[in-house]
Amino acid sequence: MSTSEMDKLVDGYEFKKITDECKQGNPQQPTPDDIILTPKRKYDDIDNDIYEVENDEFQSNHTEGTILIKALFSYIHDKFLKLNKTYTRPIGFGTWFVDQQGGLTCFTKEIELLVYLWDVTHYSEKLLNTVITPIPPIHLPPQHSIIFKFVPTSISFDELQEAISDICQAKFFLEEMKGSISNKSRHIRLDLASKDEMKKLLNSGVFPLNGQLLEIKEFLAPPQVLICQRCKRPGHIKKDCDGHFDRCKRCGLDRSQDDHQNCPIKCHHCECQHLSTDYRCPIIAKFRGDLIEELKRRPELLPSNTQLFIPIDFRNGGKNVINSIRTNQIPLQTSLLNSNSIDWPVLNPSLTTAKGNVSTLHNDMIQEIKALRYDYEKLKADFDRREAELMNKHENYKTKLSTMLNL
Repeated sequence: MSTSEMDKLVDGYEFKKITDECKQGNPQQPTPDDIILTPKRKYDDIDNDIYEVENDEFQSNHTEGTILIKALFSYIHDKFLKLNKTYTRPIGFGTWFVDQQGGLTCFTKEIELLVYLWDVTHYSEKLLNTVITPIPPIHLPPQHSIIFKFVPTSISFDELQEAISDICQAKFFLEEMKGSISNKSRHIRLDLASKDEMKKLLNSGVFPLNGQLLEIKEFLAPPQVLICQRCKRPGHIKKDCDGHFDRCKRCGLDRSQDDHQNCPIKCHHCECQHLSTDYRCPIIAKFRGDLIEELKRRPELLPSNTQLFIPIDFRNGGKNVINSIRTNQIPLQTSLLNSNSIDWPVLNPSLTTAKGNVSTLHNDMIQEIKALRYDYEKLKADFDRREAELMNKHENYKTKLSTMLNL
């Protein structure tokens, strides 16, 4: 590109200014050949075509979205804090954007805010002359979900829903878990907005219905597998991937080429008729199994206070959860540096020695308790003997006194 052509490059603001002047009838109307628009002001000798960027509507929608979200938080602020009295953080979304249809898509990591906005009755029908049509997520986080296990098929879905509505005042959502449906029973998941009502159900352990006690368990989400968004293989992320292009999860071909909305479904890992990210894929299933086996052998890798649910296919007759285990760390013995003597460094005591010391301390405590109990029994017996002697003396004095009065 020549220097004269580079001088003709303008940014989006100048292009809009020139366009407005043209609309007002300015005789100095530029032709398309006179202006090359590049929003990022990059010189490209290969592509010299003219690109018209219509960003006014996007800026308008973004500004309106900002005003609308501020109005939403202003509307729910007092009611939200009244319902969540222990919530002390600022109220806001983690991120949000305006989609192609002009709707607001919002994300948050705050469970309290997500649960509150999950109930559509907490929204205003209209904010700033804008009709609000909320589309909340189907399910709540696992912290607000429980499972009715092995619900007999003789109990219909509507019967259980009616029974729950009689005891739960907050919003709830029931759904049969597809993988558990059999001829005799199935599991049913309950998402409940009220934390107190959910704790009450969990503490009871059972739910009475039609003369039967349905088992209630806490819902534990199965572990998710990290899958690369470029090559659709597990075990790494996109920035560490050595793939040359982004694969379509349906057909496995280059996603930037052709239309992949209705392309044929064929896994490029195993050539089977399913998505490449489906858990039915042998590659994904093997990686998932190896990951769970590693966590079984080394549960200390899990974060503290974590309970990981093990899918049925990977239990092998064992337990269905993995609990985080933290090995007890023994503090190092430190001593002040003494210039008069140079001591050998103190070695860490072994766990066996520590356990032996704990056992010895336990035995000493038992012996001390036995000695205290013996002394207590001895003092109690001496007290009872002295009390009996005093009672006898008292009776003798009463007898002598009555004899003297009768004389």
